[in-house]
Amino acid sequence: MSLSKAEQERLEKCVRKKDLVHGEIYLGDCRNASMARWNSDLNIFVYIRSKFGSVFVESIRHPEDDDGHDLFWPYQALNEFEIPECHEEKEYYAKLKL
Repeated sequence: MSLSKAEQERLEKCVRKKDLVHGEIYLGDCRNASMARWNSDLNIFVYIRSKFGSVFVESIRHPEDDDGHDLFWPYQALNEFEIPECHEEKEYYAKLKL
């Protein structure tokens, strides 16, 4: 799927995929999150989502991998502190690798 002119301009402000660091948390935006962790092994961002009292992990693509669904637009690495992977995130990775 090709990006619109506005999306192309937005992409120019994003951290490029080639510059993402595995395990790093990025500030950015998508429909359901403003922070997400990059997983270079799976080529996706993951984030924790809360919906109707449930908490779960979701994955989302970088704009360079636009597949017509929501995308995470990373603008800045959050280097100030480390957020360890939670149990739900580890379970999610295990399911994706099946």
